[in-house]
Amino acid sequence: QAALLAPTGVLAAQHFKTTVERMSKLPEYKELFAKMDTPPEFFFTGLLRGGMGKNTKAGRAAREAIANGDWNVIVGTHALLGRDIEFKNLGLLVIDEEQRFGVKQKERLKLICSGVDVLTMSAT
Repeated sequence: QAALLAPTGVLAAQHFKTTVERMSKLPEYKELFAKMDTPPEFFFTGLLRGGMGKNTKAGRAAREAIANGDWNVIVGTHALLGRDIEFKNLGLLVIDEEQRFGVKQKERLKLICSGVDVLTMSAT
């Protein structure tokens, strides 16, 4: 699994839209995936952001998809840092605008990122 963490819902939605558009062209990337032991036939991308708490239908469904590994790519806001979020097999975490996250979020990131490749992006 890969997760893309954005500081705002608007930015997360933009990243989600772009990811879905690019992953829909998966057949174009068959050569790239050919070197993998088990190349994916499809990529499933999900979005988790504010308003999708664990008490909402969408929030429960998203958390279940993340925990079961049903979503290969998860795009979200600080909601991805919740203690109730369990990744099945997180291998890559991309953090957009890391400087916009607070101390508590960065402490949580340290726990999540143990053994995970991390890429941080910043416009500054």
